[in-house]
Amino acid sequence: MKRVMTAALVAALGTASFGAVQVWGEGSGGSPSLLVPISPCRLADTRPAPDTIGPFGTPIPGGGEIMLRVHGTNGNCTVPSSASAVAMNVTAVDGSASSFLTVWPADGQRPLASSLNWVAGAPPTPNKVDVQLSATGEFKMFNLAGSVNVIADVVGYYVPSGSVSGQGGTGPAGPAGSAGSAGERGASGPAGVPGEPGPMGPIGLMGPIGPAGPQGDQGDQGDQGDQGDQGEPGPMGPIGPIGLMGPVGPQGEQGAVGPAGPVGEQGPAGVPGEPGAVGPAGVPGVPGPMGPIGAVGPAGVTGAVGPAGVAGPVGAVGPAGATGPVGPAGATGLGTIAIATGTATDTSFDNGDVLSVQVTCPVATPRVVGGGVSANTNQRHQVAASFPATAGSWRGTIVSFGTAGNVTVTVYAICVA
Repeated sequence: MKRVMTAALVAALGTASFGAVQVWGEGSGGSPSLLVPISPCRLADTRPAPDTIGPFGTPIPGGGEIMLRVHGTNGNCTVPSSASAVAMNVTAVDGSASSFLTVWPADGQRPLASSLNWVAGAPPTPNKVDVQLSATGEFKMFNLAGSVNVIADVVGYYVPSGSVSGQGGTGPAGPAGSAGSAGERGASGPAGVPGEPGPMGPIGLMGPIGPAGPQGDQGDQGDQGDQGDQGEPGPMGPIGPIGLMGPVGPQGEQGAVGPAGPVGEQGPAGVPGEPGAVGPAGVPGVPGPMGPIGAVGPAGVTGAVGPAGVAGPVGAVGPAGATGPVGPAGATGLGTIAIATGTATDTSFDNGDVLSVQVTCPVATPRVVGGGVSANTNQRHQVAASFPATAGSWRGTIVSFGTAGNVTVTVYAICVA
């Protein structure tokens, strides 16, 4: 929309109401508007209290916009609902980054244009801005980058030229004073009631628009301003909550067993393991069975039966039968069990050293049935051998695979008769 503004002085309007006005043309086919100057008033101030005026008390953020209402009483201004546009001084304060402000009617699309420009850290930067109002009397402001406070001071508003008519005639003068010598001037009487506004005179035809003048030479580009200091980094935002752990995925199928690899070379002898615990003593053998009882000897010969009558004396007892032969002896059990031990000490038992002990069973229990090995430390050694060296002795050996220092090895044999 191209706006053509020409200055005009409407002599028919009283200077107390309007003063100088401007005619605002809306291109071809649009009706002109008149500028009504007013005493400057503050419509909005986004700075924090106590400077805040209007509905916003915080800066406009980068990429943010605000909407301000003009019709009616807003901030420190009162503008009639007939106003179609407003004339303002707009000031940018405390811009945190170099940016620009776009001002446009609230019911229109934001144009790609700047109404006010500033650089970071610059002092308050003002500019004269005229903006058409939406049908509801509102306009919007958009900030490109950083944050900035904005002050909007209204210095006038535009109304359609057909809505302004000529001022009524002057009311009747008050009664004249009595004739005589002139005294001090009396107080002015009250102003008469304004008469009904007279009909507006016809607007003269607009003269033809003169030819456009030649375009002036482009001015030299100004020197680039110094880059502003980098702003302090903002505080780190709070750490967000940890997200929920996702479900465990299904276990993959077990792969097929690969072919056996080639047999590697025989490795070095493994480090001897710790000696095993001493096994429990063997269970004593079961006693042999008792020999059979010998056969009962034959009964003696029974004497003849005496004649009946007085009983005779009791006969003598017959001799005992012969004793049967003694049964064979039962198998002999383990009998006595004894534990024989032997020790050996190395005060500098070092890596690769070998310490062996062989224990022989005593004469009373000459047969070895088991044995074992133990050491006084669990540091870096291993049992290399634990076995019966002969039918009546047990041998144990440990090997060092580290620095163990003073080591005593004990070998024990389980001996039976």
